[in-house]
Amino acid sequence: MKQLRIIYSDVKRIAFPCLCLMLLAVTSCQREAAVRSALARAEAVMEENPQEARLILDSLSHEIVNHPNRQSIVNRKSSNRQSNLALYSLLRTQAEHKCRVRATSDSLPLIATRYYGTKHKSQRAALAQHYLGCAYSDMGRDMEAIEAFLRASMIFPDTTNKYFANNLFHLGLLYTNHHMLDSAWVALSRYRNSETCDSDSVNIGYADYYMGSVAMYKGMDEVADSLFHRVDLNTKNSVFIKKSTYFQWAKLYYSHKQKGKS
Repeated sequence: MKQLRIIYSDVKRIAFPCLCLMLLAVTSCQREAAVRSALARAEAVMEENPQEARLILDSLSHEIVNHPNRQSIVNRKSSNRQSNLALYSLLRTQAEHKCRVRATSDSLPLIATRYYGTKHKSQRAALAQHYLGCAYSDMGRDMEAIEAFLRASMIFPDTTNKYFANNLFHLGLLYTNHHMLDSAWVALSRYRNSETCDSDSVNIGYADYYMGSVAMYKGMDEVADSLFHRVDLNTKNSVFIKKSTYFQWAKLYYSHKQKGKS
């Protein structure tokens, strides 16, 4: 009997810690499942309501961003927690950009780009590079932004995707701002010919305006004049684009007048 009590005591000593570990594992799995579910909801509403997506992501910030073992999670390639952290980082960067919050750090998009990589074409991998480019653009790091946008353009699985078109537009603007006019013309022309642009009069107006500006800088005056004329006829353009077009058009005609005098 005494021997049985000893065995029973030993079993209790072993079983109790094992039971605690099992409970912790179950709790951890439930928390991770809840995080994955919340991330899926945020991703689902991102297009229609980025502010709602941002609120969902806010509710996860303590669980993911402020996790005490965050650095070890980042270093574990195969862990579910790292997958959650990468998706959170991508969605958070995307939501901030869509809500017009200027990026001041590249830390979150870099977590996403390191996880998704560039070896395989996938929407998340491409978006991670795209929003890294947006963050660098916000921060004034234009050359790094161009590199990120170029990487994104190589790994979009669907080139009819609107994000692929937007990526081309961002590239075109950056090239224009840095007077890389040949590259700007190519990027903006590809954007103008995309399905996303061709089905939206507002996007067409932006494309025609910036292509007209690039054509003017390249000395393609007739092309520029034709593009500015198309902007003028587009009734869906914003006041900003209209006024900017008239300003560029005036410069074009002034240049012609000066050439006529010489």
